[in-house]
Amino acid sequence: MTTLPHELDRPGAYGGFWIRLVALLLDGLVLLPVVFFVNLPSGGRATVITSGVAALVIVWGYSIGLTAHWGCTLGKAALGLRVVRPDGFRIGWGRALRRDSVFLALGLVSLILDVWQSTPAAFSDRPRGIVTVSAAADDSSMQWGATVVVAYVVAYWLWLVVDSLFLIVSKRKRAAHDIIGGTVVVRRSVAEQAN
Repeated sequence: MTTLPHELDRPGAYGGFWIRLVALLLDGLVLLPVVFFVNLPSGGRATVITSGVAALVIVWGYSIGLTAHWGCTLGKAALGLRVVRPDGFRIGWGRALRRDSVFLALGLVSLILDVWQSTPAAFSDRPRGIVTVSAAADDSSMQWGATVVVAYVVAYWLWLVVDSLFLIVSKRKRAAHDIIGGTVVVRRSVAEQAN
């Protein structure tokens, strides 16, 4: 079976844009203090790498781990949502990882840019910081660094817009990351009836 049973595939069975946005905000409230603590500024390239990797592991461990094991993050659980396969069954680790793969890739690119920004100008032909202008950097290096940051920000926001548009226009309220992961977000009662 590739879709929910006919009697469960009805309006209101799926988690739409607004309820999923609130779930995401609740997850942010859970993760923000932890990620903030991990990223307390203390300087140095090693600290940037360590704190960046730790933040990625925490955020993606939370999202992928909870979704794979329980079918929802704490935000989704609080709002009665479950992430399931299109047939209503549990998703497992592979689908959970695929579901978050684009966000994971964007997080890794962000980490690489953070490390690049922390590289001293003395060890590189790049400016000391991408956003912070170094007096020793020439104009072409600064323009290239700014171009990289702008391209990343545009790509990130473009992905968020495309992902959200899929969610808004899809009959089954599937965002682009749901399609990539082979998942759908449903009300907890629907997930329980499907199994």
